[in-house]
Amino acid sequence: MPSTCRIKLAFIKQPWAPVWTRESTRFTTPGAMLDAFFYKSSNLSLLLHLGGDVWVVGGGPCSTNSRAMWERADPEATAEVYERTPVTRLNDVPWGEYDVILCQDPIVPAHIIEAYPQVLWCYWETEHTSSTYGLDLYGYDLFWDYTLRSPDHVAGLPQALSLPFMINANILRDLIRPTHEDAVFVPSRMVRPHGDAYLPLFSKKTVAGLPIRHAQIWNLRRTWRAILDGKVETTREHFANVGSCKYLLNVRPGAYAGQPIIEAAALGLIVVSAPEEYTVVCHPYCRVKNLADGIRTISRLRRAPGVRQEILRYQEETLRERFWDRPIALLREALRIKREGT
Repeated sequence: MPSTCRIKLAFIKQPWAPVWTRESTRFTTPGAMLDAFFYKSSNLSLLLHLGGDVWVVGGGPCSTNSRAMWERADPEATAEVYERTPVTRLNDVPWGEYDVILCQDPIVPAHIIEAYPQVLWCYWETEHTSSTYGLDLYGYDLFWDYTLRSPDHVAGLPQALSLPFMINANILRDLIRPTHEDAVFVPSRMVRPHGDAYLPLFSKKTVAGLPIRHAQIWNLRRTWRAILDGKVETTREHFANVGSCKYLLNVRPGAYAGQPIIEAAALGLIVVSAPEEYTVVCHPYCRVKNLADGIRTISRLRRAPGVRQEILRYQEETLRERFWDRPIALLREALRIKREGT
């Protein structure tokens, strides 16, 4: 399809999924949609760029692995989420309005998918560490593999396709004006007590001589309780907090895709990170092995303004190419194949 053709997009989720909006939300303005978001903002740039809608649905199948994880961690809070969340019935979603529908987990029943053959049906799994990750397309056209382990070209449908979480620096900076103060932002999993993922960084006041900033600390095993109790920053507050810093230090134990990496790069921070799927955004100078290595790297960067400018140029170019231009083109190509065939 022509590159200038507007794609009509919808995000679909169930109440338990801590991502996007808390209730079904039609697009009006970028600022209003940003203010409706909470916690995980995956693919916010894509939704804003295309003027997409979010539907929080009830009924239908659910991803048992992902939802069960939340229910095991905090069954009372998960039940309360369902009690307090307005949902739209599956039959009331205007499926025919959309060109692309992106689901958080495979939650739309097969009979609805089959009834709208003109739609490109995509889903991603909430938990990329799940044993079922990417093993079944459930009747969808695309499994959106944000870990980048699948082929990165559209060979035909249905298939798994490497599509990162998209992010656009211009869109984000139009909404959040970064101040880039002399401070270091660290992702939540570096400062919150959470089993083996805990690092004793939250007790420190500075890193490489600079103040540390981070999200409010809560127990990650009780994320929904923190959200319900108002202890989690809004998406706008989170981005403003990130954008107030000059550096991101990202050294987290475990397997992660790296959403904090691309958010920080889009807001103009210098990203210093241990290996994750999205570390491709990092300049080679800023790819570190561990926390101590990361702190030393920031110390050196503080004394090298010329190096900092080169790093920022590298990040901007890589972010635009790998996390915006190419995935947008792949999505358009997938829709063309769905509509026209190979």
